[in-house]
Amino acid sequence: MGADLASTFSMAFLPVAKLLLTCAFGAWLGSKSMQILTAESRKHMNMMVFLAYTPALVFCKLTYAVSLENLLAWWYMPVNVILCYTIGSGLAFIVISVTEPPPHLKPLIIACCAAGNIGNVPLVLVPSICLEKDNPFGTMETCSKNAVAYVSFGMWMGMVLTWTFIYNLLRPVDQKPSGNAVPSAGSSSVGSPHSSDFGEFQAGLHHNEFQDIGFSNQVMANNWNASASNFAKPQSPPLVLPEVVAPDLRSDPKGYFMSIAQKYDLKRIFTPPTAAALAGLTVGLIPPLKALMLGPLRAITDSADIIGQAMIPVMNLVLGASLVQGASTSELPMKTIMGIIIVRLCALPVIGMMMIKIAHDFGFLPEDPLFRFVLMVQYTMPTAMNVGTVAQLHGVGEKEVALILFWSYVTASVFITIWVLVYLEYTFS
Repeated sequence: MGADLASTFSMAFLPVAKLLLTCAFGAWLGSKSMQILTAESRKHMNMMVFLAYTPALVFCKLTYAVSLENLLAWWYMPVNVILCYTIGSGLAFIVISVTEPPPHLKPLIIACCAAGNIGNVPLVLVPSICLEKDNPFGTMETCSKNAVAYVSFGMWMGMVLTWTFIYNLLRPVDQKPSGNAVPSAGSSSVGSPHSSDFGEFQAGLHHNEFQDIGFSNQVMANNWNASASNFAKPQSPPLVLPEVVAPDLRSDPKGYFMSIAQKYDLKRIFTPPTAAALAGLTVGLIPPLKALMLGPLRAITDSADIIGQAMIPVMNLVLGASLVQGASTSELPMKTIMGIIIVRLCALPVIGMMMIKIAHDFGFLPEDPLFRFVLMVQYTMPTAMNVGTVAQLHGVGEKEVALILFWSYVTASVFITIWVLVYLEYTFS
């Protein structure tokens, strides 16, 4: 039992240790003595993650892992990821109500509770278990192949949710459309509570600035009465604007879809990672196209794979640099960080076991025990590294999310080890 515990601990600690070492190197590059990963450098690196590395990785993983047969057999895997995000978001409101963090950090707390690292950590953790001689999931080769396929198949849904739900959740208030108002690209955010113009406007409401520049209340009243009498007399008939007719799908299909895109602001949904996920699904589900991309046009997928492999190390380096450059000025209470860790590493695993048991009893899952194991592992991961990337892209809570990720991954090795032992016992009991 002691040998099994030590072996399991080493398997669980290995992926987290790799991540922490990479973050430590990033912290060194961002330290005052080096000053290589400055704030401007991190911003450009995050843009590369958003525009190049993540789309390339998602496209390759889906192209290799997805097929019509797998989609029909493994359909519960992406559903499980959606449930992870939904349950985590609900538990975040409990953390917010108990710990009472600053109001402007509430979206960040929801994101950290909802999004788990269902990509790079499981990609190392689950195949590591398969490499053990006495692993309970079958031969090493078959187990490793299936493990990578299962994790990759769930990974794409996590990417889509991160770059749609989390991306828009962390978007600053002054960048979110409100009602029917459509701000221009160069307009200032007067309605933002962080805007200096907004503060000056509020100050003008509380002080009679007209008196400061030489006007009296009586003069203002006389001018107002005169203006009101003039307005009472209509000078011209009201202007009647022509009715705007929406484009018809049959007569103008291009205009019809353009009007839908403008109405629902689809650019905020179809980010580069989301578009890459759709492209990968399309290629994977069409056998001739998949054979073409993995055969004569293999150079395209191989090149994308090379680019995508840079995503994880770049994100880790940026996280380490962000932590060392401002963790001491964070506004986030330590009790809130503890609440997020409890949600991600304690509450969600328990809920996940119950959800997987219900799904298995209803016959939603394949009979492969490794599939059920991967589903439970998805509930057990710390906050996704991509949350830090999104926060830095928007300039929202960069220091706070670095602290959350640091403490989450420091404590994750112990919790993951415990839950792996529990899951193995539960799966084969």
